[in-house]
Amino acid sequence: MEYQLKRVGGALLEPIKSHSWESRAVFNPGTVRVGDAVHMLYRAVEGANFSTIGYARLDSAGNVLERRDQPVICREWDVEKQGVEDPRIVPFDGSNYIFYTAYDGAHPERDANTRVMMAETKDFCSFSKLGVVGPPGIQDKDAFIFPERVFLINCWSIMKDGTITDTLIMELLTQQATNFNKFIKGLVSVGLDALSVQKTKQN
Repeated sequence: MEYQLKRVGGALLEPIKSHSWESRAVFNPGTVRVGDAVHMLYRAVEGANFSTIGYARLDSAGNVLERRDQPVICREWDVEKQGVEDPRIVPFDGSNYIFYTAYDGAHPERDANTRVMMAETKDFCSFSKLGVVGPPGIQDKDAFIFPERVFLINCWSIMKDGTITDTLIMELLTQQATNFNKFIKGLVSVGLDALSVQKTKQN
């Protein structure tokens, strides 16, 4: 089956000047379709390029049905000081795992300067931050998990330069072979140990 992309007339979302957190720009969305509804998480920019993540719900024709007045994922940790950016949504086992980029806006020489983060939501109403994804020493912006089980593998993290050690892979596969939640925690714990941060939940 062949698919063709068709450009719709005009932007689906534009900045809202009265909302300071998304007054400068909105772009780089991640979406997932559930029935006739499309859930969208998008990067929203304010001021001197500070980013948060907003939410909108669209119909299958691209009409906006709902748009939140406040961001759903905010800057909280040191590595997120400049922004939480560019969300990607992967539905898996009744939940939605969100991979987004954290950027501290400084210290480009540090491996903690730009990292992939993971959050989770089941209903797009409440969101929980799970932590940092991937081993230390890698600045990365693009990681995700497969949306379905592949052979004996529940999910897999794709790193930008492909540098995942055999030891790390075996440890993670051993965890995920029995329980997917343990596998997710294994992915996250590597980054958490590297940055010495604690898991928090979005209020």
